[in-house]
Amino acid sequence: MELKSLGARPGRGTGMENSQLCKLSIGGLNVQTTEAGLREHFAAYGTLTDCVVVLNPQTKRSRCFGFVTYSAVEEADAAMAASPHAVDGNSVELKRAVSREDSAKPGAHAKVKKLFVGGLKGDVGEGDLVQHFSQFGPVEKAEIIADKQSGKKRGFGFVYFQNHDAADKAAVVKFHPIQGHRVEVKKASELTAPTVCMKESCGFKISSVCWKVKRDLYLEVCITLIKTGIMKFIRYPWMCLNCF
Repeated sequence: MELKSLGARPGRGTGMENSQLCKLSIGGLNVQTTEAGLREHFAAYGTLTDCVVVLNPQTKRSRCFGFVTYSAVEEADAAMAASPHAVDGNSVELKRAVSREDSAKPGAHAKVKKLFVGGLKGDVGEGDLVQHFSQFGPVEKAEIIADKQSGKKRGFGFVYFQNHDAADKAAVVKFHPIQGHRVEVKKASELTAPTVCMKESCGFKISSVCWKVKRDLYLEVCITLIKTGIMKFIRYPWMCLNCF
């Protein structure tokens, strides 16, 4: 399903925390760039509440990346829109900063335009996804995955953005209210395991241990069925142990 962006501002009227959207990471800095020089460059796009050049704790030399935080999302958006940036002769890479909590997670820093959306209820349609996520940037399309045989929704889907920054902004928020339901968003990856049960109306939170036990059990069953010729390939139902 393809619709055009509605152009709403992220976080407005949704109750979502958007302070993380104001923080940008800057990579590829000149080793000589100071916090004063970084601040001088990026202050042209708005009021900075914080500016940091990350240093090696032993040598005290720049690690060639840093962060700037703006007072409003619109200011951070203006800095992103002005890319590419050159600071002290270096072309630097600007992107939304990932929270420290999520920074070490697989795929957190991936450059993608596609997001996985989990925990979708039956009353959420593709148009609802497009309308909601358009506040972060232009959306190409949204799709909700359904069972090929029964046509029943499987409780998850994908949103495709036109640019990486829009996807980054939506992923930073992580949990989104859609049609009165709380859904989880993460950058799409073929190896991404969901943390919310994908079975409609369940929404049970899946721990990493639960996922591993379910996965191992499921693979064991599938391999047996493949050997006997009953099943031709492996599918991942992405459900919790209660629903499996």
